[in-house]
Amino acid sequence: MKENVFFAGTHYSLLFYWLKFGFDNTTIVLNHDIDESVKQWLSKNYDTVIYKNRFRNVYIVNLIYRFFFGVRLKLKIFLCGRSVKIFGGDHLPSFLAFRKNEYSIIEDGIANYTRNENENENFSYFEKYSRLKESLYRSRVFGRAENANQIYLSGILDVPDDIVSKVELVDVRKLWHELSHFEKKEIYRCFSVCDETLNLFEKYKIILLTQPLEELPGITELDKVGIYHDFISSYNYDDILLKTHPREMTNYRSYFPNIKVVDESFPMEVISMQNVRFDKVLTICSTAALYLNTVELVWVGDNCNDKLYDIFKGKINIENLKKQ
Repeated sequence: MKENVFFAGTHYSLLFYWLKFGFDNTTIVLNHDIDESVKQWLSKNYDTVIYKNRFRNVYIVNLIYRFFFGVRLKLKIFLCGRSVKIFGGDHLPSFLAFRKNEYSIIEDGIANYTRNENENENFSYFEKYSRLKESLYRSRVFGRAENANQIYLSGILDVPDDIVSKVELVDVRKLWHELSHFEKKEIYRCFSVCDETLNLFEKYKIILLTQPLEELPGITELDKVGIYHDFISSYNYDDILLKTHPREMTNYRSYFPNIKVVDESFPMEVISMQNVRFDKVLTICSTAALYLNTVELVWVGDNCNDKLYDIFKGKINIENLKKQ
């Protein structure tokens, strides 16, 4: 067991932590949503623990599994004979047994910047409709617990007042440029980013960032494809490069045969480090869009579809996010 234990929920949080702290002194607890190729590469090169989120459809059994997963991990920490520092996402199911420990939060997306909607609820609308909602309803997450002593954010949006005293802003772009050529190549290898892919993003000036909208209640894959079809109907498909979200399984090539699709599982924030400037970035509400250098950000939020609006009630529109 290493000096730090990092609970990684997304590819972006992996990248953020990697740039800030590195992995040499870290045991990485990889969430079930991390792509298998990324898990395999990290497991070969660093100290990792894989969380599989078993019995997810049977809540009580899943809750017991989460708890005992954490107990086993705590036992490993105890047996290593030294104290460790805990980092990551306190909203993750693998984190359940560590919520009474002191820990630090690593940025995971827009949810880190949302305020609680009322004093009786300790979760935002992003958490409410996440697949982890059962555990989120029962604890203060994203650094709001008293024992969350530090929150590392990039500052893509204004920091909520209720956590601002805990926040340290991190210039991830600066950290990227301080890496050696070898260190950058290592990150590329982990996320399967090749030179051909990097060149694609320099060639196209309009980027569409899709998201796993079918994970939301009442939204099917066909609904999602229809939403994106309506969104881009006024654009020339030959001008668009479509980048999928790492969790998506949708075969966009079958729905949009005239659009170039990049479906490798790397976080788009890697591209934001390349000093590429786009004419337009199109998205429903992808966090990655906020990191990209673009002339125009087309962020349609939930106004583009009645089903999305029924879920979010305007709260993922960029103007409302900036007001929080």
